Amino acid sequence: MKGPHCKICNTEHWLRDGHNLPGKVTVKPEHKEKVLKQAARPVRKIVKPAPAKAAAAIVIPPIKKGELWSGIMLKENGKPDYHLIKLPGQADKTNYAGSLAYAKKQGGEAPTLRDLALMRTNLRKQFQDKWYWSSEESRSSSGWAWMQNFANGSQLSYFKVIEICAVAVRRVLIS
Repeated sequence: MKGPHCKICNTEHWLRDGHNLPGKVTVKPEHKEKVLKQAARPVRKIVKPAPAKAAAAIVIPPIKKGELWSGIMLKENGKPDYHLIKLPGQADKTNYAGSLAYAKKQGGEAPTLRDLALMRTNLRKQFQDKWYWSSEESRSSSGWAWMQNFANGSQLSYFKVIEICAVAVRRVLIS
């Protein structure tokens, strides 16, 4: 008489000594030692992780013709702060004061250093490999302001009178 499948090798085999009784595990005699070793292993408690909370959906604000959504700027605590949107166009040769006037004329603001770094990361191909003014003045010298190099990513402060590129941005706060 044939018995059920062995729980170790999954083959049918002849059983001896009445091991084929209901509620008993059927194991080939030559597998008995392996089964005893498995039974001696410590039982691990399986802990299911708590279900992940759904992330709040972030909705990109309306973008006007010619504008480019640059990304989301984060607060220092890592939470979303605002959407950064680059306005169309750029000024190719302007000093620091001219860059602020250009941004205002476009209906926006001059970007901060962090804004420029985000735009370089996400909109790299939309910029020339040149220097761009930020809105930030140097703390060490009133005649200097910060700028971003889109060719290599460096940022430095330099004389406000030199003429480099400028862009304008707008920010949409995330509530």
